[in-house]
Amino acid sequence: MGETGSSEGELLSGEELEGDVLVESLQKEVENKLQILAQVSPYTKITRIISTEEWKTTKKNRHLGYTGRSDRSCHCKDEMA
Repeated sequence: MGETGSSEGELLSGEELEGDVLVESLQKEVENKLQILAQVSPYTKITRIISTEEWKTTKKNRHLGYTGRSDRSCHCKDEMA
């Protein structure tokens, strides 16, 4: 920082800017922060409330996950038989 010919992504400190340039720089900074805040966080995604219909669909499609065919599972099943 500290260069007067900085790139668009590089914001100068408030001490070096004056007038319209300062206002423009602050507006860009606020816009960037608002974009970051508008994004849904991973925590929010996993803690959202899931409807009954979504649970039904999930239960229907759960066979697409683990199949129980690992060596350990096969070995345990063989021992039980």
